[in-house]
This record gives sequence, structure tokens and C-alpha cells, in this order.
Amino acid sequence: MAKRKGQRRITLWLPEDHPVFLIPRGRRTKWIQDRLEAGKEEEIRKAVVEAVREALREGGEKEKKEVIDAKDFKEELLKIF
Repeated sequence: MAKRKGQRRITLWLPEDHPVFLIPRGRRTKWIQDRLEAGKEEEIRKAVVEAVREALREGGEKEKKEVIDAKDFKEELLKIF
């Protein structure tokens, strides 16, 4: 099988009765990719919310805090996922 540039393949074994097999053949891969992306986005949202909460908790402190660039923060999170 030809390797796609910038992509890697994962093989996943599931039980025969797993609900994903209710999805018609030919649509499963797209469905699974969508769910993985949604999960990744949810993890990013959680990290952002936690960072905001932490910043709000520390908001009363008088010492100057480092300013976080939103774009850089997003890029760093995407590297993790």
C-alpha cells in the first residue's frame, strides 16, 4: 500500500459486535475520523478553559503575568494532539 505523505495509518481491532460496524462500509472511516477530530477539539477546549480559570484565580495577584498569545497557545496545543 502506498504511503500518504504526512499521514500515518493505525490498525485497530474491535469486537465483532462493536456499534461502529452498524455504520455502512465505506462510511466508517470518515465517521471515525470525525469523532477523533471532535475529541481532539474537546481536549483543546478543556485546556483553554482550564488556562482561563487559572488566570482568573491568579487575577488578584499584583505581580505581572506573562501574556499568552492565543495563536501560539493553539499551535502548542495542536502539537500535543
